[in-house]
Amino acid sequence: MDISKKLGVAAMATIALTLSTAIHSNVSAASDPYKDVAQASPWAKGLIQEAQDKMFMNGDREGYFHPLQEVTRQEAAVALAKLLGLQLSNNVVSSFSDVAPGSWSESAINAVQKAGWMNGDRNGTFRPKAVITREELASILARATQVDAVAVQEDELPAIKDSQKISAWAKNSVSSVVSSGLMTGSNGSFHPQKPVLRQELAAILVRMDSKTTSNKLQTIKKIENGMVTIGNTNYSVTEALKPLFSENNVAALANAEVRVETVDDRITKVFELKLLTPGQGAESGKKSSQVIPY
Repeated sequence: MDISKKLGVAAMATIALTLSTAIHSNVSAASDPYKDVAQASPWAKGLIQEAQDKMFMNGDREGYFHPLQEVTRQEAAVALAKLLGLQLSNNVVSSFSDVAPGSWSESAINAVQKAGWMNGDRNGTFRPKAVITREELASILARATQVDAVAVQEDELPAIKDSQKISAWAKNSVSSVVSSGLMTGSNGSFHPQKPVLRQELAAILVRMDSKTTSNKLQTIKKIENGMVTIGNTNYSVTEALKPLFSENNVAALANAEVRVETVDDRITKVFELKLLTPGQGAESGKKSSQVIPY
């Protein structure tokens, strides 16, 4: 069934107009290529664009992505918290002595710590600006995605030429993420001690997204008095998103599926919206849908 026939042309026009005006400001640059994308490896260029389009990663205000720049621990924390939809809060003070209150990464660092994905050191520091290595990221991804981690012997690791360079604590995680396809190496080597580059992180986030998409969308249960119920949680919304979640769109958004960013029970960004309508009853029992990307 054509969704526009079910919802009506006016309703669809309202949704489309709202989406065009309520999107986060960074999206305005999404259609423009980065000035330095030519520096990226050929295999990474399309993945960088996809990571940008899906708002997993952004460039700087001057329009540069810095594909060959090394990724810091705080950058990895922010990217993973965003991609996997962790609840963020600006009201929780970090327990790490080196995470400044109110800093741009504080809420994400708190979230990944609470989820058990990233921890600090024995001195109570998180080292937010420290560069993250490939084996460190592999360990984090194994915890975050819960890929099967099976104890392996040295000769049981995937065909990795430099497996002897992988730290003992990271071997199971590297084996898991390589086997699952989340991370790859080059020329048969994993390069566990090398820093993760931004172009590599973009590729990993896109792969993770393709493997976890079905788990990210949540159903809009109710929109009433400026509040949106998603799943079993009630959220307020930012001013920019109020037109989208207005009373005029209640019928159009009924049972729609959505992927959002929330801060302190407030919807701050909408990354993906999937409108659903009932099928033809006993004739098919299916649902037709239209995905509206952000």
